[in-house]
Amino acid sequence: MTAKKSLALNLVLALTIVLPLASCAPRHLIATRTERLERAPARELAQVTAYNFDWDDNAFFMPTKIVLFNKKTGAEHPVTTGEFAEIRAHVGKDGEWTDYEIRLDDSTGSFRYFREGTQGQNYFLLDAAEGLKDVFDTLRETLKGKKEVVERLNSALEDLEGIREGRKEALARIPEIHANLLTALKGAKAFMPSQTRNSRAPPPTRLKSKPRS
Repeated sequence: MTAKKSLALNLVLALTIVLPLASCAPRHLIATRTERLERAPARELAQVTAYNFDWDDNAFFMPTKIVLFNKKTGAEHPVTTGEFAEIRAHVGKDGEWTDYEIRLDDSTGSFRYFREGTQGQNYFLLDAAEGLKDVFDTLRETLKGKKEVVERLNSALEDLEGIREGRKEALARIPEIHANLLTALKGAKAFMPSQTRNSRAPPPTRLKSKPRS
């Protein structure tokens, strides 16, 4: 198996872990549960083991955009996180970015794609899937003899794209679509070459994603 294909398949395996985390409860529910945990008597507390890892710019560059606004017209100008790092000191101050500004509204502002959408869209999951398009192509090639598995995956990804595009039917089924995608990925995982399924994940690799248009 080529190194590229092995990396691609291992990233899909990683996504079967990331997806349930990306689809977790809304922040206000997590805060409520945390508050209850802090109030609980010590005897009721169970040991919790947690892991964290830096996904963005380590696994690959996410295509998530930061939106700048023209001060005069309100026109939006999306930039990548890499571009923003280079221009942030100039926004609203000098050069070609003098007439632009950052807006902090959670729903409509510059960083809205780093939060849950107003209709329940999980932009982390949507952008992760967008960034893994090439990986999914490799997965389809690997599983081309498993028609039902590939069709299930294609259907789940098409529904996910419906969420991105704001289709009402898809927005009404967000939890179901997330569950279907996870089922499709786990189904694909079962038919992956054994050396991939049983191998350790490769070291973090910078896999540059195509920016979202």
